[in-house]
Amino acid sequence: MKKNMMRIGLLVGLAMIYAGSLALPAYSQKTTYSQATAYSPKANYSRKAAYSRKAARSRKPAYSRKTTALRVLQSREPNVKWKTGSLLKADLDFDGIVDYALEGRHGKSIVVGIVRGPLRSRSRHSTLPFTPGEVELCSPAGGISLERLNHEIDELRNLPKTGRGVKLGNECDDFHIYYNPTARLFTWWQN
Repeated sequence: MKKNMMRIGLLVGLAMIYAGSLALPAYSQKTTYSQATAYSPKANYSRKAAYSRKAARSRKPAYSRKTTALRVLQSREPNVKWKTGSLLKADLDFDGIVDYALEGRHGKSIVVGIVRGPLRSRSRHSTLPFTPGEVELCSPAGGISLERLNHEIDELRNLPKTGRGVKLGNECDDFHIYYNPTARLFTWWQN
């Protein structure tokens, strides 16, 4: 019923416009903002200034809109404090796409986070925590770095020769993180 009433009203309005009995505003001259409202130079300036300040606050820099490995790890592991300067880029899972690794801290634990490429907000990630007492973690003085895989170890023999891994430097023995394609996860060994 309402739709029919609206249709009738629309048809009547169009008929009146066509007949010329309904006067529409003439747009022969350009109407400006100052003519449409009560003009006050000071008020007009303050409106423009307020708009530009509000627009400046609402605009975000272009880099903040991009998905980064740090953002993915921060959203998935919010309790870990990630070191922004420790970002590493390499193909860690042998799929031909760049992956990202970051070092972080959670209490006394050192966490290595790996985000698998391509980088999106839904990218898969892995975190490997290293806690003193559970593993031989003396002092991680070296941080993380990229390394070539050691193919002399039985588990790594079948991996690509150009494969890369992540090394967590340690005063006792370093931790070597690599991707295990049969288990489909990142794991580590210590020498």
